[in-house]
Amino acid sequence: MSEALRKLVSVPSSTSSAALRSIPRQLPVAEVAQPNGAQPGGAQPNGVQPGGAQPDGAQPGGAQPDGAQPGGAQPEQAFAALLPSGRLVELVGAEGVAARTTTALAVIAHAQAAGEPAVWIQLEGGGLFPPDVAEAGVDLDALIVVHIPVAAGAAGLARAAELLLRSNGFGVVVVDLSAGVPPGDAWPGRLAGLARQHDLRLIVLTDKSARRGSVGPLVAVRVEAARRRVGAGRWAVDAHVLRNKSGAQLESAPLLLRGPRGAQ
Repeated sequence: MSEALRKLVSVPSSTSSAALRSIPRQLPVAEVAQPNGAQPGGAQPNGVQPGGAQPDGAQPGGAQPDGAQPGGAQPEQAFAALLPSGRLVELVGAEGVAARTTTALAVIAHAQAAGEPAVWIQLEGGGLFPPDVAEAGVDLDALIVVHIPVAAGAAGLARAAELLLRSNGFGVVVVDLSAGVPPGDAWPGRLAGLARQHDLRLIVLTDKSARRGSVGPLVAVRVEAARRRVGAGRWAVDAHVLRNKSGAQLESAPLLLRGPRGAQ
């Protein structure tokens, strides 16, 4: 760890699953759990994609997602598999942190499956709940979580992200800006330039609605993550693309989730 980054973080940046379990729970398990039959820690039943997505957008038992017509052409790939590298991506969602966190975790699980390391940067006491993270298909022992003191604020998050991007040691960097966006207009340009230089996936999470402006014009992909109920104890998380300057096709299948036992 560089000396500059060491001054920013409040706990060791390499956080094992045991250490992560000390983080307070803030996300309901229903919002990042796997479909029936999925195994915690990333092992999936045949045909199920990491993070809980079903092949061809189908729900268990053959039911179609809301609004889908039987026999109609549906997106086949999850958003995590389509997201291009080398771009600044903003995940928004005013309904709460769960949908955008679930979407970001799916991207991390997909990257880990391809052998790419990932880092999550958040303020101290952030909302990651380890059992939910594991059930989303993420390898906790391989995920690096960096905690920035609350006093450092959003500017500290951006600074830590810049230092980690410069290391060129990660395939995915997620920055949780749910508590607020750093001041000024320069930081998005620096982060976007580093993401392009090192050809990695850079995701910032913001507590903005789809109607509010993005963190800056250099955001290449802006996506609203939204959750909807599709059955008893079952939900889908959709990635609604609000901006796409990447040139990639981002129409994706919904991420299908199940709630805890007994959920309706």
